[in-house]
Amino acid sequence: MRVVAYGDSGVYGKGVARNETYPAQLEAMLRQKGYDVTVTNDGVNGLTSANAVAYIGSVGKADVVIVQVGVNDAKRGAPPGTIRQNVAWVIDKLKANGARVLVVSNPLADVCDVASSKAAPCVKWGGVAPDTQYVVPGDPQQHFNAAGLHVLALKILPVLEKLLDQKHSIRQDSQD
Repeated sequence: MRVVAYGDSGVYGKGVARNETYPAQLEAMLRQKGYDVTVTNDGVNGLTSANAVAYIGSVGKADVVIVQVGVNDAKRGAPPGTIRQNVAWVIDKLKANGARVLVVSNPLADVCDVASSKAAPCVKWGGVAPDTQYVVPGDPQQHFNAAGLHVLALKILPVLEKLLDQKHSIRQDSQD
């Protein structure tokens, strides 16, 4: 199965090694549990929700897409309604392409209600001032370090497993 993590620097893993990003950690965790899965990191530093709309074609075909955008919009003063509209459009487009969608939301741009209205699960992460033990040292934007990304991966894992299991059971039913 193919999972794509699509979003901003929180997905990309600004300030950490590629194997420390939460998509890489999720792939390792899922494989350890016996899932035959690839988790692709399609994160871009500085990505806004408008960029997410513009670049949605980069996601390609996936069983599940994790969407994490909105923080850069909020930091730049974008209206919350614009962020919400863009996230709703991204969810709709991904679902129309056959993917299940999981939204990762931050308090700076909380879009969990948008996800809920689109029947997509949502995992909340972060805060206005994350605990310094989980932040890349010296990063004024307070990106999560490997330990912080591990905590996030652990929060996402059970929700992602449920989506993968649902997708797998649908595939099995169609093959029977």
